[in-house]
Amino acid sequence: MVARTATSPPPPAPAIPLALEDTLLTLVLAGDLDSCAIAKAHDLPLTVFLDWLGSPLTRSRIAAALEAEESALHRRHLAAKKKAIAELETAIATSKDPVERRRAATSLMRPIHRRTPLPSLRPLAVESTRRRILGPPPEPDSSLDSCDAVRICLERLADNDNPAPESGLSTLHNFMTYKGPVERNRTKPASELLAEAGERLRLVNCSGIVIRTEEYNVSREHFPRYSAVERAHLNDRDGNRLVADFHLELVCLGAGSAWRIKRIEYIDEEADNKPETDEADDLADETDPDEDTDPDDDSDDGPPSTSALSPDSS
Repeated sequence: MVARTATSPPPPAPAIPLALEDTLLTLVLAGDLDSCAIAKAHDLPLTVFLDWLGSPLTRSRIAAALEAEESALHRRHLAAKKKAIAELETAIATSKDPVERRRAATSLMRPIHRRTPLPSLRPLAVESTRRRILGPPPEPDSSLDSCDAVRICLERLADNDNPAPESGLSTLHNFMTYKGPVERNRTKPASELLAEAGERLRLVNCSGIVIRTEEYNVSREHFPRYSAVERAHLNDRDGNRLVADFHLELVCLGAGSAWRIKRIEYIDEEADNKPETDEADDLADETDPDEDTDPDDDSDDGPPSTSALSPDSS
C-alpha cells in the first residue's frame, strides 16, 4: 500500500444523495437545528456535512433561497402599504369629523417627507451568508494595465478560499508564470501552492488595499523591455501594516501582450520613513565628549581669542 504524500491532492468529499440534499437544505433554511444536530439526525459525519454546507453550489442555493424570501417580504410590505393608503383615502373622503380627516391626511403625507430610508427587511444573519461566489482564478489579459493586474491578484488573495481553497494563491501563480495565451498555465493543487508560497503567504486574507504606481517604463527608449513597479499598502491577516513592491514586465506577444509579475519585494516602512532627527542624533553621537573645546587653546585651528592679544604684540 502506497502512502499518500503531502503534495498529493486531498481526497474528494463523499457525495450526498440528491433527495437528502433537499432535506438538508430545508432544515438549514428553517434554522431550527444547528449543524451538529442536523448531521447527527441523518447519520452524517460532521465534517462531511460542513464540507457540503461550505461548497459553492450549496452556498449559491442558500443565497438564492434567502433572496427569494426577502423578495416575498418586500412584496407583502408593498401590499400592506397600498391597503393602508386606501383606508386613509377612504377616511378622508367619508369622515365628517375634521379632526379625523386631518389625522388621516397627516398619516398619508408622512412617508412623503421621510428623509431617512426605511430599515432593511433583511436580518443581519442573512447579510453574512450572502457571499458572492467568484469565478475560477483569472489569468493575465491584454486589456489589463499593470495596476489592474496587481489589484486583481490582491483582491483574490483577500478572499483566498473563494470559490475553492487557495484560489487567491492560484491567481497570483497565474500572473507570475504567464508565458502567453498559447501556452496555458499548469493548474496546481492547493497543497502544492501552499508548499511553494513562502513569503506570498503574507498577502493571504489581506485587507485595506491601496495601490500606487512607482515606475511605468513603456516609452520608446525602453522597447522591448517594458516594465512597471506597483507599490501596495495593505493590512495582513493579523492587522499589521504591510508594504509590497510588485515588479512587472510586459510580455510582448502581439495580440497576447500582458503584464507578468516578476517578483515581489516587501518594504519596511519604518526604515524608509526614518525621522530627520535621527540624522542629527547620529552626528551628535559622533562627537567625542572628551574633546577639548576651550577657545583659549593655542592648538585650536580657529582664530585666537581677543584676550590673548597684548599691546607688545603690535
